[in-house]
This record gives sequence, C-alpha cells and structure tokens, in this order.
Amino acid sequence: MFRVGDDVSLSDYSGADWATLRLEKVSAKVKCTEPYQEPVAKGNKLVAMTFSAKTEASPSGDADSLWMGAFAWKFYDDNGVTYNGELSSDATYYCLPEKKMLPSEMGPGEKATGVVLVEVPDLKGTVAHEDFGIEFDLATALKESD
Repeated sequence: MFRVGDDVSLSDYSGADWATLRLEKVSAKVKCTEPYQEPVAKGNKLVAMTFSAKTEASPSGDADSLWMGAFAWKFYDDNGVTYNGELSSDATYYCLPEKKMLPSEMGPGEKATGVVLVEVPDLKGTVAHEDFGIEFDLATALKESD
C-alpha cells in the first residue's frame, strides 16, 4: 500500500524505471472555485490527491505516457467490492483551475506537481490506479495529510 510521502517507481516490461510518483497529500476538504462547477452525485465526496510526478526522457516503447487523470482510478470499499460508478465526473473536471491539476497525461522527460480529483462514494476504502498497481487506504491517507 502506498502512503503519503512515499515515492513509487514505475518500471516498463524490461524492468527499467520510466516514471516516479510521490503522493504529497490527500484531502476531502475540496473547495471548488471554477464558475461552471458541477455538484457531486448524491452521497459522494470529492477527494483531492496531490502528486509530484516525473517521467524519464527516453522510456522504452512499452511505457511512453503516464496517465493519471481521474478516469484511471478505481475505488474499493472496505469489503473489497469495486465501486460501479466513475471516479471521473463533471464535478471533478469543472472544480479547480487547470493550472492546479496534474496533467492527465505526461510524456517522456516531464515533471509536474498537481491535483488529481476523484469522486468517491465513501471516505473509507481503497483508491487504486487501474494500470500501475498503485493503491492506498483512503482513511489512512486523509489522516496522514492532516
């Protein structure tokens, strides 16, 4: 399990590191500031995950983009049941200025720090990236970020 402050290196099929991520902070105290903000679905909450990310200048052909947008994440409740809804929504897209968001896709040789917003049904459970095997306990991450 990933924890706030941890660095995670992503490797390609040959074992070469091609990206490094750090989960800087997780917060459920999200204040939307954009004029076209949309509400979250009834009962859901917005969670802001702040990441620092760096991709290598010359990744191999099997690892050329780092996809980190809300669409790439899943939520599992405390019983391991997958949430059937999307963590990406109009609420996540129209909440914060683009300059505060982590780019949803990063190519070779890029560095960025920013927020990935997800819409979750509960603040207890596991948030996981679909492709990279990165997962963290949401309640623990929220406590670590206070």
